[in-house]
Amino acid sequence: MITVITRNNAKIITNEGLRKDVEYYLNMYDRFIDEIAVSGMRIDDRDDSAARADLIEELKRLGVTVRNSAKSLVWGNISPSCLECRTGEGSVTYILSLKCNR
Repeated sequence: MITVITRNNAKIITNEGLRKDVEYYLNMYDRFIDEIAVSGMRIDDRDDSAARADLIEELKRLGVTVRNSAKSLVWGNISPSCLECRTGEGSVTYILSLKCNR
């Protein structure tokens, strides 16, 4: 069973060492979210999972290929590299930058 640990449920952890580690990473996450806010972006905390699931089902009916636990949607051909790539599985991207890297 996988449990997402947040500030709201961290008290369920009884192991003192694990609780310290959790607190460390929760603080790191909070600092990260604060930095995003400073940049002018806002994190939307609405739960839209039901609407997203409905949309994905509709896209499937229209012929879209759903991959990677519905994190990737593909219309048309997919490159061999994409077919082989699994390194990002289970990862989450929290922030994007549109700044030119040059």
